[in-house]
Amino acid sequence: MATLIRRPRGLALIFSLILVFIVGVTIMSVLGVANEQTRRVRRHELRQEEFSAAEIALNKVFAELRFFLDFGTQDIATAVASITAPSVPGIDYSGFEVTHLGSQDELATSGPFTGLTLYTSTYKVEVTATSNDPSSTLLAHPGVSVRQDIKIRYVPLYIYGIFYDADLEILPGPSFVETGRVHTNANMYVGTGATLTFQNYVTAHGMIRHGFHPYDTNHTSPQGGTVNYWNGTSALTDLVNGVYLDHIHPSWASDALSRWNGYVLDSAHSMPELPLPIPDTSDPHVLIEPSDVNDPISVAQLKFHNLADLIITRNPSTGVVTGTDNAGNPVDLTYDHDNNAGTPNQAIYQVNTFRDNREGRNVTTVDVFVDRLIASGLSPANGILYIQNNDGARMRNGATLPTNVVGGFTAATNGPMYVWGNYNTSNTKLSLLAGDAINILSNGWADSDSTVALSNSARDATATEVKSVVLAGNVPTDADTPYSGGVENYFRFHEDWSGRTFTFRGSIINLWDSEVATANWQYGHPSGNTYGIYTAPNRDWNWDIIYGGLAGPPGMPRVYFIDRLEWQEVDPTS
Repeated sequence: MATLIRRPRGLALIFSLILVFIVGVTIMSVLGVANEQTRRVRRHELRQEEFSAAEIALNKVFAELRFFLDFGTQDIATAVASITAPSVPGIDYSGFEVTHLGSQDELATSGPFTGLTLYTSTYKVEVTATSNDPSSTLLAHPGVSVRQDIKIRYVPLYIYGIFYDADLEILPGPSFVETGRVHTNANMYVGTGATLTFQNYVTAHGMIRHGFHPYDTNHTSPQGGTVNYWNGTSALTDLVNGVYLDHIHPSWASDALSRWNGYVLDSAHSMPELPLPIPDTSDPHVLIEPSDVNDPISVAQLKFHNLADLIITRNPSTGVVTGTDNAGNPVDLTYDHDNNAGTPNQAIYQVNTFRDNREGRNVTTVDVFVDRLIASGLSPANGILYIQNNDGARMRNGATLPTNVVGGFTAATNGPMYVWGNYNTSNTKLSLLAGDAINILSNGWADSDSTVALSNSARDATATEVKSVVLAGNVPTDADTPYSGGVENYFRFHEDWSGRTFTFRGSIINLWDSEVATANWQYGHPSGNTYGIYTAPNRDWNWDIIYGGLAGPPGMPRVYFIDRLEWQEVDPTS
């Protein structure tokens, strides 16, 4: 008979308990891992939320600094101190501080401003963003702290040989050399019938294109000349292997850098816009317009009418001319010119009427005799003269400019500016001429000749020289205008200049569309024009090296660019 072996019931129970324990430990381990993963995910989410909140705070400071630049403020330190942290749901800003690290003259060592000393202000922004979600305390998450420096660099406009706020066209027929820096905040169109050579940086916030503006209907066939850009040591053509190297070239971004060594930059290289420190909603033309109580602070601070120590105003209704100082006190615009009490005093101005054949109408200007301004002792102490007259101003006998403590002289008007004869050619000083448009009348000009035919020898120009920064506008190429005339026709001429030379040393700055002198560019003796307009001079134009430093003409506006430097994370518990 076989013997039955019985296993103890207790042993089975032990095995069951061990199995339950192993399963329980496994489950607990799995739950622990899952819980830790959940904690890690949540900790990462919190960190991302706090990082985003910190970035929002940095963006807010950047935007507010730009607002102060554009709209102006009476006290920048108080304005910066008033910047507060943003309101972000679920976030506490336990740390938020904007500190001005200082302002200084700083030498640019790279980029399109290399070698220039620029006025620079730097602000340090420190932010600590902490989630107020209860889970953040349970997770012992201290928040995120970041620091970023914001640097504002101010760029004097006179450092440019040519500066345009809108599209820049330069398409000269004869050879043309530009030694100064060239920049446009829009697109640039280049070409020539001979040789166009740039010997400095050429930059555009938009595109650099070889060819005509899309709206240019004056040019129907390509120009066959050569365009050369500087590479730091020599000028190299933009025609490479039979193809123009410009913005639409497939490898433009890299090829332009390698060929011209960073001297030719546009939007493909992230070239920044260089805006005036006024609101985008304000047309820069306001800078030459009369004072307005509704002007933003930034505009009011830059208006020549507000800056001038001597203001000459011609009443448009009565024609009466009066003078005032910056405080509105009357100024007698006459003086004893011959030390003879028996003769009438002489005025420093005249009101004259002549024909502007481009505009196709007579204009009545306030003519300021610079030599009389000096002799009378009425020269503005701060070097800024403003002439308010709808038809503009005409500067005469200006070969020698006034001497004053600021070392320069500025003449501005709300209408077109006319310059008659040599200007600032004797004992050259820092100079600025500002107006709706800039017109050149040669040393041989006579008002009576404005109504004789261009073919009449009486309209023949004589060699003339102007040395100045010129701030004016043009009639841009657009759907209604076949051609602006290009930089080569920025100066408006009214005589037969054929074979004669106009010499210019200074900066050409175009910030606005002309609002008074709005007739289209035309050349020669167009059909239907009784008197003819002009023929072009030999152009001897160059940037003047006296504008290479921080000192400029009085009242000269400047542009700026603002950089956010690399941010860094810092210990939020420190």
